[in-house]
Amino acid sequence: MTGSREIFSRLPAETRDRLVGAMERKVIKKGDVLFEQGTPGETLVLIEKGELTVHAAKGYGAAKLVARLGPNDVVGEMSCLDPAPRSATVTASTDTIVRQLHRKSLHSLRWKKPKIGVAVVQSIIEQVNHRLRETDHLIQASIERFSKKEGAKQPASSEISIRATPSSPFQGKVELAKISTLKNLSPADLEILSVAAPPRFYPAKSILCVEGDRASSCYMLVSGKIDVLRRAKNSFRRLATLTSGALVGQLALVDTAPRTATLQAQTDVVVLDFARDDFNRLLDAESPLAIRFQEEVAVAGIKQLRKATQALASLPVIVGPEPSKESQAPEARDQDQIEDTLTYMQTALKEWGMSLKDLDKIRVKKLPGQLSASEIKIRTKT
Repeated sequence: MTGSREIFSRLPAETRDRLVGAMERKVIKKGDVLFEQGTPGETLVLIEKGELTVHAAKGYGAAKLVARLGPNDVVGEMSCLDPAPRSATVTASTDTIVRQLHRKSLHSLRWKKPKIGVAVVQSIIEQVNHRLRETDHLIQASIERFSKKEGAKQPASSEISIRATPSSPFQGKVELAKISTLKNLSPADLEILSVAAPPRFYPAKSILCVEGDRASSCYMLVSGKIDVLRRAKNSFRRLATLTSGALVGQLALVDTAPRTATLQAQTDVVVLDFARDDFNRLLDAESPLAIRFQEEVAVAGIKQLRKATQALASLPVIVGPEPSKESQAPEARDQDQIEDTLTYMQTALKEWGMSLKDLDKIRVKKLPGQLSASEIKIRTKT
């Protein structure tokens, strides 16, 4: 919770003015607390005039100044979509005027004035993506630090080169209403989805998408099992196995970043392939289906970001400044496990069909080449 000018500044001027005019105006006296760390939050706040300070405490330590926020800064945007305890205390350092947007108001706005609501949620998603990238960079720096210590040599891409396998239209009948992820959609929404995301068939061992390729669609698994793989030295790590109802790669609907994982069909699978271009066309047409999907994408990203932040905080030995030579480094066998954990977190941060609660389910998938002793140990343990 550090504040951002991006949420509203990216909105068209007319949209921004209409939105701000509809927000609740509140005057906060100098020294008064707007939010308190740990208390429930569901309100986005835009500073109209004055200054707010943000303090955060970790554990039993004293609260530290995190940021100073001024006019046009926004704070609390994630809570407006996904209520959660506040991550910091926000106090007025001068007499301050703010505008507040409550979660219920945003929900109402999305259906009564969809163009404004969709624009606000899209701006929040972009801000969440920015924070996802920052967290991703932090995880990647830690992975590279440990790889460097181990003297690991990354294989040339040709050593484990793979390509996506063409799919074919599924000839059978797909009963969308029976898929757990879609149970709350109306028959009309399901009909639109069946056209926008036609079912595709992949035989066992097929590759749906490849790590590093540009993403343009997300997948909903209708039937079968899909393995989530990441390159790891001379092999692939199998980080997760997804089953019916899983929705993976949602970020592709709102971002063109490269895939962070390879998806391989463990069995014959049927998926719904939802392309970003089709999703955007539905949003422009104010389709209720696309509006619901947009909110689901935002909330899923927010939840993964929060979980990843909590998980990183539980690994202080690897996060933060380079440890001194005097500090005791983890043993080699622990380094591999730490790197596995970080790799899983990094993938789950983008591929939201994976749960950050499943870090103990990391597998190693053997490809041609030698496996290290620690990799063999991990595989045999699971």
